[in-house]
Amino acid sequence: MRVWLSIGVISAVVAAAVTVPLVASADAHDQALARYRSAASALPGESSRLDGAIASFDTTRDDLSRIGGVIEKLRATPAGTLLAAQHAALDEASVEIASALALTPGEQPTAPEAAASTRSTTDELASAAVTLEQQERREQGWLSTTEQSARAAGIADAVAAAVLDAVVTGTPADGDHPALPGLGDASSAALALYPRADQAAKDAVTAAVAAARVAAGARASVDAELLAYADRVQAAHASQEAADAAAAAAAAQAAAAQAAAAQAAEAQSTGWSTSSSGGSSGGARAGWPNPAPPPVFRSHVPKVTPEGAYTPGCSGTATETLQAGAHGMLMITLDYDDPYDYRAFTTADGWGLTVIACD
Repeated sequence: MRVWLSIGVISAVVAAAVTVPLVASADAHDQALARYRSAASALPGESSRLDGAIASFDTTRDDLSRIGGVIEKLRATPAGTLLAAQHAALDEASVEIASALALTPGEQPTAPEAAASTRSTTDELASAAVTLEQQERREQGWLSTTEQSARAAGIADAVAAAVLDAVVTGTPADGDHPALPGLGDASSAALALYPRADQAAKDAVTAAVAAARVAAGARASVDAELLAYADRVQAAHASQEAADAAAAAAAAQAAAAQAAAAQAAEAQSTGWSTSSSGGSSGGARAGWPNPAPPPVFRSHVPKVTPEGAYTPGCSGTATETLQAGAHGMLMITLDYDDPYDYRAFTTADGWGLTVIACD
């Protein structure tokens, strides 16, 4: 049996055979384009959220670093500035801050790593979409890391600020946690260490405590007030040291004046002084001399100038005696090569000295 087909029938059959794959190809291109556009539009939003999270983390970390600096300065204050319980609380906060500052955010977002257009082939669109989707997932992971770090840093920041407030106001006992004394208790103990500080310095410590309490009551930062308190306590310490130094100097001066007065009284009772001038020399440079030359009298009290091998305080044998007569005062210069000392004495009408040859 023969089948005769016209040209029109043949054309219709061929067209139908070609149309099916063309339609399928267009649908695949449209789907790839839609997927690409979805990925391309989602990525900027993810990048923006990551930027915001990183900025929030940086802000929290900066504040935590600031509070940590205050805590370290307070921990380093000299003994007596704060109480032991307050130092223990600051030590715990310091450990928490160090752990929080070790946290890191996720990486910074990057520019889109692929691009395509309506003119791109289906394969190009699909490849670009996959690249952008992978980039979005990476940034979602970075965002999660950043948000977790920011939350942990925020908690540490809040706890550290609460510890500083507690150092100012004190806290009652709570379960296993004992009561924490406040800054008023610390200042009382500190001022008890410096009773000789001037009143202005003591008043400055009290004023610093009051200022810190006001700030804590207003829920404001107490950082500056705590550091000011520490400075005022050290100023009170310095004030007491200055007062002690002045008292020591005054005592030394009084002792020197008393010694001078005693020396003057002794000189007056024995007839000795160190204010006259002129005189003669007794003795020779070698060996022990014959009796000294005749004395030369002056109109004031005598003076003895021991030279040579003068050995005050030694014991020995008297070798010669020099004596002034009535109404005359003598200056004598003693100069011997062998060790010697002399003893002064008074007489009814003058004074004299005995030369001692040391044993």
